[in-house]
Order: sequence, then C-alpha cells, then structure tokens
Amino acid sequence: MLELLKKYKLIILPLGFVLILDLSLLVMNYMISAELEVASEQINIAGRQRMLSQQIIKDLALINFKLNRHESYSEHKQELLTSMTLFDQTLTVFLAGGDVKSASGANISVDKQLDMTMVATLSKASTVWKPIMSELNSLVNTSIRSTQIDGLILTFSDANLTLLTLMNDLTNQLELKAKQKTYLLRALQTLVVIMILASFMIASLRLIRRERYYNKLMENSADILLGIDVFTGKVSFISTSVFSLLHHADKYYLGKPAIRLFSSRTERALLADLAFVRKNRVLDKKRCDVELVAQDGNIIQAEMIMQLSESLDGRSLELMADIRDISERKKTELALYDLAHKDMLTGLPNRVSFELIASKIIDLANQNQNNIALLFVDLDGFKLINDAYGHQAGDEMLNKVARKIESNLRTTDSVSRIGGDEFVILLDKATNRQDISLIGNKIIQSLSEDMLIGTNVCTISASIGIAIYPEHGDNIVELTKKADAAMYKIKASGKNGIAFA
Repeated sequence: MLELLKKYKLIILPLGFVLILDLSLLVMNYMISAELEVASEQINIAGRQRMLSQQIIKDLALINFKLNRHESYSEHKQELLTSMTLFDQTLTVFLAGGDVKSASGANISVDKQLDMTMVATLSKASTVWKPIMSELNSLVNTSIRSTQIDGLILTFSDANLTLLTLMNDLTNQLELKAKQKTYLLRALQTLVVIMILASFMIASLRLIRRERYYNKLMENSADILLGIDVFTGKVSFISTSVFSLLHHADKYYLGKPAIRLFSSRTERALLADLAFVRKNRVLDKKRCDVELVAQDGNIIQAEMIMQLSESLDGRSLELMADIRDISERKKTELALYDLAHKDMLTGLPNRVSFELIASKIIDLANQNQNNIALLFVDLDGFKLINDAYGHQAGDEMLNKVARKIESNLRTTDSVSRIGGDEFVILLDKATNRQDISLIGNKIIQSLSEDMLIGTNVCTISASIGIAIYPEHGDNIVELTKKADAAMYKIKASGKNGIAFA
C-alpha cells in the first residue's frame, strides 16, 4: 500500500486535498444553515417586539374602555402583563444574552449582542422602556383608576413610536448581520469550490501527463505490450508499437482473438497456457519463445514475458505480456551454433556435431535393435591437387566432394567433415553388408569422376573403411577407431576401395 501511495503521490495528494475541501464544504453548508436558523429566530423575536409594543397599547385602551363601562377587564389585564413581561425579557436577553420563549412556547437561546450599532439601539430602547415598565408594573399591581390609565396611555403612545422605530432598526440590523455572515460563508464556499476544481484539474492533468508519458514510452519501445483476457482469449490491450514490428495497427488486434498475433505452433501453446490459468489461477511459466506473424506473412521470433493481473474493470483476469523481437539474437545464436557445430567450409556437421549425432543414432538403434554403419572416407590424391593449384582450389574440391557424398545418401543418413580431407558417414538402419557396400562403391565412383576446379580438370579417388554397430563396437569411439583402421588397410593395398573392419 505504501509503495502504491509513493508511486501515485502526485495524483493522490490533490485528490486527498479535494476530499478535505469537500468535507469543509459540507461543514460550511451546515454552518450557513445554522447561522440562517439563528438569524431567522432573532429577526422573528425582534419583529415580535414591535407586535408586543402594539399589543401593550391595545390592552391599555381596552382596559380603559372596560373601566369606563364598569365591565370586567381582568382578561385584558392578564394579556397586558404577559406582553410587557415578554417584551422586557426579550430586550434584556438581546442586551445580556440568555433564553427567551418563542411564539410556540419553545426556549430560544440568544447570544449577547456585541455589534456596537445594535448595542446602541438596544440601550436606547431600554432607556425608553424602563420608566414605562415601572409605571405598567404599578398599574397592574394596584386597582386601576381611569385618570391613571389615561395618563399612561398618553405617555406610552409617545414612547411606543420611539420603541417601534428602535425595534424596526434592530430588525434591520439583525438582517444585515445575517446577510454579512451569509455572504462571508458563501464567499468561503466559492473559494473552496474553486480550490476543489483547481485540485481536480491538477490531478487530472497529472494523470493525463502520466498516461502520455507511458504512452510515449510504449510508442518508442520496440517491445509489444499485450493484455489478453484469460476467459475470452481476446486482446484487451496492445501497444501501438505493434505496428512497427508486425505492420498491423493496434485496432487490428483489439477485441479480437489473441491467436491472430501468433503462428499456429505458438497458438496451440498459448491456448494451453490460457486453459491452465483458467483452471489454476496461476501461470505455469513466466517466459517463453513465440512466433509472431507479420502482415506480409513473415514469421518473427520473439520472447514473451508474462504475468497475471486483474483486469481494468476488476471483473476478469488478464495475462499481461511483454513481447520482444529476438530475431537478431536467434540469428546470432544460430550463427554461434553453426560456428561450434558446422564445418565453415562445406557446411557439413563438424567433429563435435558428428559425435552428438552419432550418440543419438546409437541410442535409437539400441532401443529399436537396428544396425548402424560408420563409413570413414579419406580422399586419395587431394594433397597433390592442393599443393599444385593452391588452397583455394583445395577448398573448392572439398565443397564439391561434400555435395557428391550428400547426393549418394538417403535423407536418414548423415555425413560430417572431421578433418582436412576426412569425412565420416553414418548410415541409419543399415540392413546388410551388401547394401552398405553398394552405397560405399557409389560414393567412390562419384568421387572418381573428373572435376573441374577453376580452369583445371582434376581427378581424385577415395578409400573407405566401414564399421558396423553393434558388430564392431557399441560406442562411437570404438566404431570410428575400427573404421579408420579398415580405411588404412585400403590405403595400404592400393587405395580407391572399401574395406570392412
């Protein structure tokens, strides 16, 4: 997890900042809602002060009316007491802070007002209200006389206008304060939203830049990056570098069976690998050689390095592969193999290769109970031609000898050059001495024919010693030794013939 965070930190950091800002935005929305709720309650109770002031003068007028008609005014007196008490509590709470009843009877908590303009407004209202409150308390706590209430009505009527103006100012000031807080919070919201957008853009740009970077790497790479859905066998991803190697655009392969990239031999191996992965959910190998098919049908040797990965949508399993052209490496390996196992002059297997071939043939012959004939061929008269016409002429003759020997052999037989003018022939499944002699004599006859070397007509012959497996030995060293000895017998008896060990 830590490695993943380090790898994608340039993208994760701005996205983490976006998450923090989103949470901040939620907190601000909550704060705005809370501020609006508090402001609404305060504005409502400030507006209620105007209503209470009007209610007080209304109750005084009704009490006076009932008093003059000698009717009961206790109901209005109680309303007057309630209105004046609520007005006084609300004014006190605005100045000092505390709880006050709402219209529904619920407690409303009001903070002490710190704004100097509102404090001045409340102080003026308190100055006007306190004397009137004192007179009203005297009125409701004693028997009310008509002359007393007439004077109070006149006094409160003048004061009521002032109180209405001051309470209206308080309402406006509370509304302004609420607007200012709301504007501030909304400005912060806007700033946060801008920061969120900026962070998101930074993350997106970094992601795009990262994708472009890796796309460039893939485009400039000679390797083909390949993704194969394990369950469908179709190509889910392939790098555009495929065009430079196979001359097909990536669209030619995307969504198509992956086998269209490969030769029939590789196709079978790939299908077997996918079947193994579907069953076991693991790879049985992580590296293999494959054959790619180019647009022109040419086969390209490549190496495929594989690993399993979850698909991009997380719903499937993919075989991810890095395919590298190893044609040149294969050519080099083949050249090195040829250098180690082939005679550079004639193209025939050399002594090392002869021993490997012979061991395999002997093992098969042992399993199948077959005979093998080893013919040791030494050229007669080659040194004279080499000395007379030079090494170039000698090389040309050796090449022609190699071709003549090959033309007289079956496809199951082989010939190797193990020395200067020495050749060894392996006859697989040699049935009897008559057939072996026939082949040996055909080779001698062919080599005895005149050969045009440069501008010179040259003639040579050959002496051939023959050893048979298992009659003359059960290993290649013993067979070679006995065939060589038989060849020297022919040399000693006049050359240009064959002899069995």
